[in-house]
Amino acid sequence: MFPGSKRGFSLGFKLSLSITLLIILLMTAVSIKTYTANRGAFLAEAEKRGWLTARTVSAFAADYLRGNKTYLLSNIMDHLERDPFIQRAAVLDINGHVVMSTSPRLTGKFSHPLLQKAMQDKKDHLFYQTDAQGHPRAFLFASPIAPRRQEPVGYFWLEADLGYISQHLLGLAYQQIFTSLLAIIAGLLISRLIIIRMVQKPVRELVKATDRMAVGDFSEPATVGHQDELGRLAAAFNTMSEHLGVLFQAVQHATGQIHQAAQNVLQAAGQSDDPRLQGVIASTRKLLRHADQLSSISQQFKFKA
Repeated sequence: MFPGSKRGFSLGFKLSLSITLLIILLMTAVSIKTYTANRGAFLAEAEKRGWLTARTVSAFAADYLRGNKTYLLSNIMDHLERDPFIQRAAVLDINGHVVMSTSPRLTGKFSHPLLQKAMQDKKDHLFYQTDAQGHPRAFLFASPIAPRRQEPVGYFWLEADLGYISQHLLGLAYQQIFTSLLAIIAGLLISRLIIIRMVQKPVRELVKATDRMAVGDFSEPATVGHQDELGRLAAAFNTMSEHLGVLFQAVQHATGQIHQAAQNVLQAAGQSDDPRLQGVIASTRKLLRHADQLSSISQQFKFKA
């Protein structure tokens, strides 16, 4: 470094930090996209499962509500009661009274805004419930029970638990965070090694050569390790350093010749008594002092052997 200059972050550190930030940004974008895609896929699968359950139950509930006793509907409701995916399910008549359900507490007249909307529109309605963090908690499903191209004879109500989706998504999120950290650490180490080898080391060698030239040392050229832009820069620097070395050697040689010539002039003038030579002697002595100063400075320079 040049005297008095402030030492800041190295070029390699800045490049490594930039690449790390880029990796973090990319991994964050990938994680968000993956989480969103998985969430949509799980919710779509849960909705598909709910529709399939509703269609299956409605096929037997229609006969049951029209007075045809069937034990299949009871068996289906028993299976729904043991299904961890389903919180509550019920078959209601046309007026909204529960005629069969999976929960002992779901009896009598049942009223819910979603059910009222399904009864009014005579078509399926679905509503997702979320917790305070926005994670899916449950979905409510109300569907008319109607034979093909006939008026509804009842309604099917379903409350499905989506807690397993939130737990699975949370596990995926932790896994993505862990994978992202590994990718960031690996990317940082690999990029650091590449930058040190391909950028930082050549730049450091070039800086050292520049520091040596700044104090007059032209004896050691910069190392040219690559054929890229940094390699061409080091080669051009060596060419410049060589030309400057030749120039300063010429100045040093010329200074020696001036010093010798001045000594000869003073010696010859000292042997004469002509007063007109006093001005020449004074000028020659001044030139000799300057030549001595240049010679003293040039003695500090180092050139190739």
